[in-house]
Amino acid sequence: MSETTEFPPENLLLPNDLERRQIFHLLKKASSYTAWERILGFYQKWADITEASVREADERGLLPKPSKYYTTPYGVKEDQGRTSIVHSDYVDIQKGLALFEEGVARLRKGDKRVFTYGILGDFPKACVQPDYWERLYIRGETLWDKETPLLEEFFEALFQLQSACGECSCCVLEERDSAENPARCNYGLWEMVFLPKLPYPDPLPEVPEPEKEIVITSGSPVSCSGIWEPVMGGSTKGWLFKKPQGPFTRAGPMNYLHGISLAPTLQQTYRDPRDKKYGCEYVETKVAWRLIWRDDRYQDGAIPEEEKDYQFMRPMPPDEEDFFIASPWRYLKSRGLPNPLLERSRKSSVSRKGRNKNRKD
Repeated sequence: MSETTEFPPENLLLPNDLERRQIFHLLKKASSYTAWERILGFYQKWADITEASVREADERGLLPKPSKYYTTPYGVKEDQGRTSIVHSDYVDIQKGLALFEEGVARLRKGDKRVFTYGILGDFPKACVQPDYWERLYIRGETLWDKETPLLEEFFEALFQLQSACGECSCCVLEERDSAENPARCNYGLWEMVFLPKLPYPDPLPEVPEPEKEIVITSGSPVSCSGIWEPVMGGSTKGWLFKKPQGPFTRAGPMNYLHGISLAPTLQQTYRDPRDKKYGCEYVETKVAWRLIWRDDRYQDGAIPEEEKDYQFMRPMPPDEEDFFIASPWRYLKSRGLPNPLLERSRKSSVSRKGRNKNRKD
């Protein structure tokens, strides 16, 4: 990513009207009570399998024997047991489940702080345990004891949980050091290729027009949780250091921002004809954020009717394409499809050459 490279404004990639409606719908769905109550079911299943594994290991005498030492003396070898999932693991996973349950209960009452990173962020804290076990598995540094009861079922439930959670967390959970990172959602080749393949209601609702103009800049406190759209002001001279003034032009895709955090920067995607492989360049920049939709759901005790029709993609069957982790470049190449970024770059280059020729004539 480059922070200094400059490109013509017309090379900036922006969602079209249909993609803008799709992104708005996905952000509402990913931050909904229905989504996270569903994920809780996968967390509960993983915790239940952990409990069953530890109980069976105890019955079969596979658990480590209790140590008679408060601090193990040097040279004394403790009993390690013959199972890779022990009682302390079960306790830690149960603590994570309790945090997740508390987060779902708070979200049901309208508390959106559960998505933030910090003392109030139940969901990020609850995700620590599944993230830890997933890293252990992926790194391959741990030798799993083959006698471990339900080991295969344990990891199958874990990956289902991570898959279901990843569908929503990727665009709504706050990252650590969020003030130093750009917004979670950007617009590029992934969105151009895979947004049309995701499920949407029919008809797909329009993006609402806010009744009141509320605009903040990168680095400023976010006044409320909701969906915000990055914009640029009508005047570029000194506007980042003053209150932004309209008329505004869109600068990228909408994002779900959190009411107790600072507004992030934005990673913009520009078409780059010089890049023959990917056809784009990423530039991190400060922007203004315009409030599109304030998230006041559940504060009145009701769940919006539209949530009954929410459809989720993950976990996906093994024989289907997992769009959330697929590389768009590999996806296009494997199917012999053209890269739309390169196609746009070529058209843009031809268009510029035509304008220059007309000027000379």
